[in-house]
Amino acid sequence: MVYNVGYLTGITGQILEYLSKGSFFFFQHSKKRGVTASHLAALIKVINPDILFLSEVRNQEYMKLISSQFSEYTIDSKYKRGSIFEYLPFFRGNANAVFFKKPHDVEKLYFQNGAKKLLYRVVLDEKTNLFLAHFALGKKTRRKQFQELASLAQRNKQSIVGGDFNIFGGVVEVAEMAKAANIKIITDEDAKTFPSLKPIHNIDLFLASPTIKIKQVRVLKEVLLSDHLPIVADFELT
Repeated sequence: MVYNVGYLTGITGQILEYLSKGSFFFFQHSKKRGVTASHLAALIKVINPDILFLSEVRNQEYMKLISSQFSEYTIDSKYKRGSIFEYLPFFRGNANAVFFKKPHDVEKLYFQNGAKKLLYRVVLDEKTNLFLAHFALGKKTRRKQFQELASLAQRNKQSIVGGDFNIFGGVVEVAEMAKAANIKIITDEDAKTFPSLKPIHNIDLFLASPTIKIKQVRVLKEVLLSDHLPIVADFELT
């Protein structure tokens, strides 16, 4: 399961929300995070994913509601250590997280390009890696990150890639990466995830090697905890 939870501020994609709740003061002092976290924890309990990737979180007390449902987890700054963004008030503490029902080897990699550099590599078995990331907003930077990811995926017999791709220009943006890495989009084009209130963009995606058996990929519609909708992929390794 992949979900950009928007720092749990409760924004659902309305313009007025970005103007008010997206303000610096609200972002730093939002009292809604605990409430949103409890609703998110309830959703996760129902879906019961084996692996959960959350982008745009903060490592605060309310995250225990989510982590308590898993055997292992890691919450890490989305910026590379030493980055100026780790010290600026609006950005300090911004993180991504991955949670596991069963132990997996997980490696924190970092893109050479962009401010948001964190890339998780999860070892699913001896021939399959799962890559999870929140990609850059800038199109040129995002393309460079896709190229870096393609290079990493080429080294594996099988790969799955998931995350918030920020491809407001459409899935054509990932075509070059998919071809180079021999992976394909397994999310339907009509599986829109942003903005959650009235989705028109499919920017949260899964891609996978053609040798991986995909059982189902679904968007959890009408889950208004963030300006994104969560997406779930069920697959079988062979």
